[in-house]
Amino acid sequence: MRTMIQGGWVVGHRNGSHYILRNGQCVIEGDKIIHIGRAYQGELKKTVNARNRLITPGLISTHLHAGNNTSNHLYLDNGRPEAIGRNYLNWQARRRDGVREDPNRLSALFGLAQCMRSGVTTAVEIGCGGVSPEIFVGAVDELGVRVYTGPSYRNALVYSANDGRLEYDWDQERGGRGLEVAVQFVRDFDGAAGGRLRAILCPGHTDTCDPRVLVQTAEYAAELRVPITIHSAINPHETLRVLDTHRLSPVELLAKQGLLGPQVILGHCVFISGHSWLPYSQSRDLELLGENGATVSHAPYKYMQMGACLESVASYISAGVNVTIGTDITPSDIVKEMRLAMLGSRISDRSFLSSTPRDVFDAATVNAANALGRSDLGRLEPGAKADIAIFNLDKLNFGFVHDPIRALVEAGSGADLEALLVDGRFVMADGRLLLIDEDEILACTQAEGRSMLNAIPNWLWGQRSADEAVPLAYTIEGDGT
Repeated sequence: MRTMIQGGWVVGHRNGSHYILRNGQCVIEGDKIIHIGRAYQGELKKTVNARNRLITPGLISTHLHAGNNTSNHLYLDNGRPEAIGRNYLNWQARRRDGVREDPNRLSALFGLAQCMRSGVTTAVEIGCGGVSPEIFVGAVDELGVRVYTGPSYRNALVYSANDGRLEYDWDQERGGRGLEVAVQFVRDFDGAAGGRLRAILCPGHTDTCDPRVLVQTAEYAAELRVPITIHSAINPHETLRVLDTHRLSPVELLAKQGLLGPQVILGHCVFISGHSWLPYSQSRDLELLGENGATVSHAPYKYMQMGACLESVASYISAGVNVTIGTDITPSDIVKEMRLAMLGSRISDRSFLSSTPRDVFDAATVNAANALGRSDLGRLEPGAKADIAIFNLDKLNFGFVHDPIRALVEAGSGADLEALLVDGRFVMADGRLLLIDEDEILACTQAEGRSMLNAIPNWLWGQRSADEAVPLAYTIEGDGT
């Protein structure tokens, strides 16, 4: 069926760059775009009225951990002082009695659904949402979204020991076994869910993987023709540990193992040589990233919660790094992540000229698509996939709109998303996801969240109740009945 979406502003793409078409039209047939322009003359079966709306390519999140959001509340704002920016390691305990180790399908859907509600049509999800591959693939099929995913693997599991100290449980064979499972996932599931699920190899971190596992990952990725994503320079502790262990920075280690190419997505890569939080500036990290055309997935909200930021988006781009945007933690709102990426860069460089709406919009569209080797995503042009987001700019929070991309980045959020198409099919309309029950997912998340809070070890926070363990902004009275 041939359908025309009548704008509005249409973000078209030609000659390697986005452009804005006022009162434009986007015509789709099946899962492809066949026309971007005005005054389409061909036969149509349906016309969608999107006047006063912004029609963009579906946005791409290059770093997501789907699942329950409770763990975010355990470290954001309330991390242990001695953790020094270790984020998730602030709370991760060896024994978490009472916490579900087999989250169900609804819990795994939470992060994907939240991402979609901000305009994401493609997500790089790490670890299959904590459920079995079969369940996760089925969930992706049900949602109608596009996902790159795979089991995560590593040699070391990192925990807080019983007295709160950080502890590495290192198993020389664990990483190899995990890599075998990940390779089997590629062979079994790459191309599932009508082609919308694609496999990606997901070694854990530079400080949790043996270099031999990293080399084997690069070899398998080349053989299977799949991309790679790895957490790198995620916190100061990781960077300093890798320096101590290998006498190389995380970036230098990855370069040595052949993992700095354009289709290796480095999760975060914040604490590189010269960062203000590090007592180390001797390696050429930024230059190495640029020389190799490396891709970095920047998720600024997570780091700003800890009082840190990537220093800076503008400097990475100037060095030749392919910067993309991730939605690492909830709320998974890629529009807000774009704004924070831009503002964080300006703060780091102390210049309002440091980063622009164009920089971060490219990061969430064409840059991310290039990292995945997909010239048919992240852009609206004939032949591209009909992955489309429609934002309502006719709202008071926008006011007068002269430049719609600037308006979206500076004043918008996921709440302004009105509709979403993946492969030419509406998966969201009138601000509501169409293929799943949002209320059911929310109810499951609330129940599992309370279970996790109640299971926090008392030693971790030195307090007794769940509400005391994660301090409230204000005292809540009543029992909720």
